[in-house]
Amino acid sequence: MESFWSTLKIEVVYRDSWRTRDEAEDAIFSYIECWYNRSAQS
Repeated sequence: MESFWSTLKIEVVYRDSWRTRDEAEDAIFSYIECWYNRSAQS
């Protein structure tokens, strides 16, 4: 789990800045659902 949080921060959180919390939540959700879950299932 620690590796996941590190990857999430590097891939998503530190790369962009958002004007609202909703924008940040959408970006994190998209990363988890569209990229991370697909590669974890393969």
